[in-house]
Amino acid sequence: MKNKIIILLLIIILVVIISGCNSEFKNKGKLIYKSAKKLEGSWQQEDYISDSKFVTITKDNIKHYKNRLRNIEGLSLNDELAVYVTLGQRPTGGYNIQIREIRKNNQTLIVTIKAVSPAADQMVTQVITYPYDLVRLSSSEVENIQQVLFYSVTGQKIKEEEI
Repeated sequence: MKNKIIILLLIIILVVIISGCNSEFKNKGKLIYKSAKKLEGSWQQEDYISDSKFVTITKDNIKHYKNRLRNIEGLSLNDELAVYVTLGQRPTGGYNIQIREIRKNNQTLIVTIKAVSPAADQMVTQVITYPYDLVRLSSSEVENIQQVLFYSVTGQKIKEEEI
């Protein structure tokens, strides 16, 4: 019994340390974007579905994404960069996603995402939705960026992308 308690405590300490490291990293760097609105709610799912996308769009890869991502048909970029996140096709209302903030740390962009899904007992509209968010960043803000890290607001690393 005593060994089980010690093992449980060690696991809890390890989880706290790992979470702390992630949250410390995602809060480093110069803040270059912060959402003006606060998204209420929480993510009620275990993970993001395969239809979810977390991508960085540049003038070099925009043609690749034009037919693959919803709501970017009219998007054009010169030296800018766009950060795009989506939950993909969802079966009901009550889902939302937001780019909460973007920080620049040397040659890395750290993008913090807030996703919301309806609770099991929440009344929602029975309509297919495609929640997404897109933020455009000027060339001066993203100069020399080589890597983009996507984190949830809880500090969980979602994706790492090389540019």
